[in-house]
Amino acid sequence: MDWADGWPVDQKPDSGGMSGGPNKLVIHTTEGGWEGAYTVLDRNNNWPHLMCEPWPGGRKVQAVPFSHAAKSLMNKPGGVETNRDGAIQVELIGFAANTQDWSDADVDYLGALFRPIVQGLGIGLHAPEFFGQDAGFIVASASAPQRMAFGVWDAFDGICGHQHVPENDHWDPGKFRIDRFLAALNPAAPTPPPLRGSSMPARIETPDGQENLFVIVGETLVTKYLPLGGTWGSFNITDGCKPNSTPTVRVGYDGDPNRIDVYADAPLGLVHAWFAGGTWHHEPL
Repeated sequence: MDWADGWPVDQKPDSGGMSGGPNKLVIHTTEGGWEGAYTVLDRNNNWPHLMCEPWPGGRKVQAVPFSHAAKSLMNKPGGVETNRDGAIQVELIGFAANTQDWSDADVDYLGALFRPIVQGLGIGLHAPEFFGQDAGFIVASASAPQRMAFGVWDAFDGICGHQHVPENDHWDPGKFRIDRFLAALNPAAPTPPPLRGSSMPARIETPDGQENLFVIVGETLVTKYLPLGGTWGSFNITDGCKPNSTPTVRVGYDGDPNRIDVYADAPLGLVHAWFAGGTWHHEPL
């Protein structure tokens, strides 16, 4: 798949063939309007694959075939490949400071627009957190904490922003509404079945892109998990909760972006479960 169906083509110079890494979608914002962005991209010779106005009926164009690398990312010598590491790049017309306020209708439109591209290129429906001006740290820095390490970037196969790419110092697309965008990309995801007798639900998406629902059912702490594009299944993390108890479940990242920890404060003791390396583990505390 080199060209997106229904996108006008205005082919521009590119960076040659991809050198490795799985396909990943990288979102930029132009920090200006359509005409100005066209002029700047032509002058600087740093076109992405795609550019579009993020609202229904907006203009769109494809400048680089998907099998070739675009030129919108900084790539320093001696580090990691950026443009050529499977990065499918899109410039959204607008400003990074405003993306958190884009309407539901506009973000849903973007999801529908990019759905066939993401599906056709095998890009995963998962993403890191996107940060804006309220992050509490300087996002527009090469050393900012949201930047991916070289190895994480090379293995990444989901959706990220320019702000996440190593060797770069831009902060676009700001606090983009990534959760709404991911939902719009996958509107047919099944709804989890009702769980009778459950209490204290908590949801989180694991680093491999699975959505998980943690609940107490009877005597067992259970996770309901949804592999993207699949069906709901379940497995026990551990036994040990008394019937009709209401233990406290806490789910969250504990410093390691590739690990998720779950704590259940059950009557029989504190239980700790964690997701790492694609597998669930558990231990009593």
